[in-house]
Amino acid sequence: MKEIIILSPAKEMDMTVGQERPLVNAYSNHVRSTLLEMNLEQIGQIFKIKADKAQQVVACYQRLLDDYAKPAKATYQGLAFRQLHFDQLDSEFCDQHLRILSALYGPLKPSQAINPYRLDFNCRLNLGDTSLRQAWLDNYHDQLQGYRIFNLASQEFANLVNRQENEVIDIVFLRDARTQKAAPSATAKKLRGQLANYLLLYQDFSLASFKDFTSLGYTYQPELSKKQKLVYANLELSD
Repeated sequence: MKEIIILSPAKEMDMTVGQERPLVNAYSNHVRSTLLEMNLEQIGQIFKIKADKAQQVVACYQRLLDDYAKPAKATYQGLAFRQLHFDQLDSEFCDQHLRILSALYGPLKPSQAINPYRLDFNCRLNLGDTSLRQAWLDNYHDQLQGYRIFNLASQEFANLVNRQENEVIDIVFLRDARTQKAAPSATAKKLRGQLANYLLLYQDFSLASFKDFTSLGYTYQPELSKKQKLVYANLELSD
């Protein structure tokens, strides 16, 4: 079974223009048209932002179809993505084994072109009588079907994966192994990006590869791990 890593997208994006045509599907177009039919007050309520920020959102969606896009790997600039050194990774292998889960574009390959946007599955946006999450479910299930999935995404995005039809291995980072306390958010984002970079660099998804990975004091914990969950902990910080 072919393996893929799934990552959440980043809110922080490179806003400079590119020269590519963006990947836009029927779902993306539906979201765009729905948002552009709204006024600034409605958009502000959906995104929980003020009027000036709402105007920026409108501008992004007005430009969404323009041929100014860049690859997803060059657009997302969040903490996890800053750990991914795509210039040192094989582009074809990354496209085969990494998916970035977007609420606007669907599961993305790193090389697929996108324009910057603002949207996540916590936004209270309905497409007709269907929630944004529900509208995307079939697309996500179809695109991710048949893979062995290593989950380095947040729960918000990982929840779209069909666990009944896919083998999903969750990756967990614990600050305290004894109390099962999760790693701080910023640390977890760094570790997700670093582990993804490690796996893509060495092109190895074996258990041995996961056992060898260590960073920021976090190491693989065999006694806490099981077939569908691989656990890392920082024993130096544990009580």
